[in-house]
Amino acid sequence: MVAGILSALSVMAMGALSPADGPFLFLPTVVSLPTPASVTMVATGDLDLDGDPDLVVTGRNADGLAYVVLNDGGVFGVPSPLEIGAQTDMVEIADLDGDGLPDLVFAVRSLRGRLAVCRGRGDGTFREPEEIRLGREPRAVLARDLDGDGDVDLVGLNHREPVIEILRNDGSGSFERLPSIIVGGANVGIPYPQGLAAGDFDQDGDLDLAIVCTGESRVHFARNRGDATFDPPEGWRPVRVAGEIGGMTDVDLGDVDGDGDLDVIAGQFTFSAVLWFENPGKEDLLTEDTWLKHELVETGYKHNEMIFFRDMDGDKIPEYVANSWNSKNPMLIWKFKGKKGSQGMSKHVVSESGNGHGQGFGDINGD
Repeated sequence: MVAGILSALSVMAMGALSPADGPFLFLPTVVSLPTPASVTMVATGDLDLDGDPDLVVTGRNADGLAYVVLNDGGVFGVPSPLEIGAQTDMVEIADLDGDGLPDLVFAVRSLRGRLAVCRGRGDGTFREPEEIRLGREPRAVLARDLDGDGDVDLVGLNHREPVIEILRNDGSGSFERLPSIIVGGANVGIPYPQGLAAGDFDQDGDLDLAIVCTGESRVHFARNRGDATFDPPEGWRPVRVAGEIGGMTDVDLGDVDGDGDLDVIAGQFTFSAVLWFENPGKEDLLTEDTWLKHELVETGYKHNEMIFFRDMDGDKIPEYVANSWNSKNPMLIWKFKGKKGSQGMSKHVVSESGNGHGQGFGDINGD
């Protein structure tokens, strides 16, 4: 597991387990970046094709830099800067042009919104960024095969517009702009889209989208027609706490209740509870009232803005990993006590201090 803040990364490899430590014991290594990076995300992938997961680091820094950190058998090299030209909130690693080499695509956080595509050379270095224009302040990007043709398409999320943009790959790494997804409907004001996730909610073989909007505190579901075009989205809200709805900030997917379909997990910035929305099955996906809302865990801390649902111990049951920019909050792993979400969760402290927005996951040390 990798997390980052300011000008350093904390790389935590799971070590030998001790009964006194519970099921999770991490051995941290710090990788220093040469300039203050204000890290927002860490992505992992084999950038130089040597079998080890390397790191790509995005950030909200004045220099407009991202960083590549190559991994050589668990030993990290000197971070190499990528000049993106503006702040970046997210990056995806994927082979966009079908040449067998990993490429990078960044969400560039700017009012002159864009994606920055950096084509990979296969040795951990990348070509100058190519620009794909988007709307205002992109904060998220997904690289997924949306139309089932075997190549990777792109989804771009604009934070200051209610527009999710769909870019279909023609197979060569060039992209055709398809009809956008408009969230918020007739609501007054900007819903401020913030987070994206892709999964087959209706089990029809293609990837649908879940979109969380901070401004209206709503999760939207958009069903894929199979050709990378989408039905108009429907949204659902979390429960009220003391008469208020907390601002939802991030979303992830997983089978929380063990019934074989994908549920939605959503974090809230202002409340300490993390919620999950129960998938009602494909016949009722677009009806808000059928998405039953549950409390996944009461964390005891606000600012649960980053949602990670990952299998950290290899038992095929995902854990909820909690991290925050708020250094007063600990980094936690919440583990299900059983296979069903209704059986509760147990808390395991990874670090007494949270260390940033971004986290990445991978077998860093090859164990």
